[in-house]
Amino acid sequence: MNVYLSLIKREFQEHSGLFVWLPAAVTAGLILIMLYTAWKFPPNSALFEFGLIELVVNKEPDAEADTVKRQDYIVDFEAGRLRPLEQGADATANGTTVSEIVSESLYGIQMMYLSLAGFVMFFYLLYCLYSDRKDRSILFWKSMPVAEIKNVAVKFLVAILAVPLIATAFSWVVELSFLSLVAYMVDKGAPEIWSSAWPNIDLIRTLFFQAWSPFLIALWMLPINAWLIFASALARREPFLIAIIPIAGVMIIETLIFGTNHISGWIGEHFVFVSLQGLSLPPDTTQQLYGGSLGVADLIAGMVFAGALLGGAVWLRNYRFEL
Repeated sequence: MNVYLSLIKREFQEHSGLFVWLPAAVTAGLILIMLYTAWKFPPNSALFEFGLIELVVNKEPDAEADTVKRQDYIVDFEAGRLRPLEQGADATANGTTVSEIVSESLYGIQMMYLSLAGFVMFFYLLYCLYSDRKDRSILFWKSMPVAEIKNVAVKFLVAILAVPLIATAFSWVVELSFLSLVAYMVDKGAPEIWSSAWPNIDLIRTLFFQAWSPFLIALWMLPINAWLIFASALARREPFLIAIIPIAGVMIIETLIFGTNHISGWIGEHFVFVSLQGLSLPPDTTQQLYGGSLGVADLIAGMVFAGALLGGAVWLRNYRFEL
């Protein structure tokens, strides 16, 4: 266990800028933007806007209903809803609740951080086994009594689990700051709406799902991430080209010879994406959080493929390290 802790510590010491300071800087910038927005648009202003949502909080009651008309929305204080203006003041009309808007925004903030984590993971996995061969530091690490399988396993797990979990933790700082500012702005400008919206914001459930989602994403993206670290172990000059050219070549050959795109479709399904349009709360992990359905056969095939690639990376690490 001490060996693994030492290896993890080494990774964080060498890559603290990517793993910690980058999301920390993004977090500080977003909080400053939110504070500036709160100062620029005080609670009695007509507009409070931040990123993914636009909440109207200035009270100008409609003469015919307990509502407020602003731009394209009617704010229904009694129902706590934002309804399209064309629906008028019809109390039976459906609309988007303020709690739904806020909840979608919280998920959106996490997805922004997970996208940042994906960017970090991509380049870290692609260069983690290549860079220490390039600068010859691998000679020092090979003199240590640590099996290469442990080195590869730690680098891989740090990338697919630690990086997105750290990003999620920083997203919570932004989400709670965002929620506090929204609560302050809306409560000051339209307390009737916030009193009806706040009980419907299931913050604990939202944060629990967000804490669990990096594990699901890591499981589904195993073959993609394993291919990246294999390319890092295989490359003699440029890992990026090793990772891209063979896959692109196979997909082109399949298309030209067979007229199909099964390989590109399978690869595409293992890339995670999220669309906020029609996003359920929490997102449906099998249909909306992932590019394809989380089928058992696809999952097992991906795990087997990832295991083979990781085994190949370990073999290359043991028997071929000179550039």
